[in-house]
Amino acid sequence: MAENRARKRAIRARMAETGEPYTVAMRAVDAEHARGEAMATHHTRPVEIDAVHWTGSNRAELEELAGNPVTVQPDGGAMFWGPAGSVWMLAGSWLVRRGDQVEVLDDATFTARYEPAGYDSE
Repeated sequence: MAENRARKRAIRARMAETGEPYTVAMRAVDAEHARGEAMATHHTRPVEIDAVHWTGSNRAELEELAGNPVTVQPDGGAMFWGPAGSVWMLAGSWLVRRGDQVEVLDDATFTARYEPAGYDSE
């Protein structure tokens, strides 16, 4: 099913690029594919991350993931030193660590991008 969608997208893209009718573009795309010249479709591999949802009161969890002391701000935000300098985050946001990289995401972005991986086996 996905291969068929990718084929149709390639055909339509060729039609837009060349002005060819659908059947002419289809034959050309199919010929390119048969010769191995077609662009391959790729997707990202699943990746596991470590993340903490900053509530404004779970400083120890945030410090453990950040790897540095955390300063809690009067407005409930937090600040700590990350690999690229100071990191600021608001209560309700997520701290995400993937290897040596840290990223702060708002709740909507985090839930759109990630899902629970299950329980740790430790």
